[in-house]
Amino acid sequence: MQTGEAHGRAAWRHVAQALALGLAGVLLGSAVIASRQSAAEGYWAVGYYRLLADALWQRFDGALPVAIPVALAAGALVAALRRGRKGPRLGPALALLALVGGLRGASALDAWLASRGPNLVIISIDTLRADRLGAYGYALPTSPTLDRLAAEGVLVEDVYSQSPKTTPSHMTLLTSLYPCVHGVELWWHDEPAHVLSPAVHTLAEVLKNAGYATVAFTGGGQVDRSRGFDQGFDRYSHGQELEKTLRWLDAHRRGKFFLFFHTYLVHDPYVHPLRWVHLFDAHYRGAVLDTVERLLTEDDGRGGPEAYSQDRHRRFWASVRQDDPADVEFVARLYDAGIRRMDEAVLAPLLGRLDALGLARDTLV
Repeated sequence: MQTGEAHGRAAWRHVAQALALGLAGVLLGSAVIASRQSAAEGYWAVGYYRLLADALWQRFDGALPVAIPVALAAGALVAALRRGRKGPRLGPALALLALVGGLRGASALDAWLASRGPNLVIISIDTLRADRLGAYGYALPTSPTLDRLAAEGVLVEDVYSQSPKTTPSHMTLLTSLYPCVHGVELWWHDEPAHVLSPAVHTLAEVLKNAGYATVAFTGGGQVDRSRGFDQGFDRYSHGQELEKTLRWLDAHRRGKFFLFFHTYLVHDPYVHPLRWVHLFDAHYRGAVLDTVERLLTEDDGRGGPEAYSQDRHRRFWASVRQDDPADVEFVARLYDAGIRRMDEAVLAPLLGRLDALGLARDTLV
């Protein structure tokens, strides 16, 4: 999703206003020089010009706060030139006037971005392969919602992860630092976990300082808050809580927000409800299917039969005979089914809610 056309036009309007105010400063400075006023009088002109620009900008929108200073400055220059008194005595005043005009517009643009910047939504689908998506040429219909998003927005063809592991790559995403710099790298269960230093600035902190509400709904595990992933977030929730996410959006439709949503739904072990299990392979019968069906009926105490655990992971892969083409092909189709399941069960409702709330045009996804 992109910000709307109106959003873009407003941004360019403020850029144009900034440039126009800079022009007004140059014109007024030239008038001061042409009329050979004293340095003190020139700097008084700077002060009056700044007060006028501030007052107009605060009271009016559109072209008026720009047109009046430009017109007055141009008129002053014409009048001075007609008097024929020339001489570059006030070069510093001219430079300062031009700077005042430019900075007045630039500060207004910064304030506009802080107050009206787009919402930001980052959706992380753990272990998702680009070559299994229709947007990148995959033949099976695994990702209709994601494909539509790619068609309507910007499709990046080459992306390089800074790590093949979830923890360091996600911390890089949120800090824009290499893993060797942010220091939150992969760790083994018998080693102390690496935690992000509070001295490192995260994307959430930057946006929070700009007035954004910051929230994360994640699958936990390798992006657990204990590693410092919650730094800068007003709320950092573990668990794939789509309904809570949708309710949060309902309650924050009128304010700027940064939403980070992370899911392991595509991650192995590929244990899906039977509707998805047979989606792309209705003919396989073998040990992998038997294991999936058994795991579906069990509850390991971690939140339901689909929750991840080392035991479920081990049992799933133990059932796969890697020298059996039928097993390998079925596992590949289970992976594809997980993508389609994520696309329908997570991505479509999330993007649909943004659209239903009227947020889609002002949200970057």
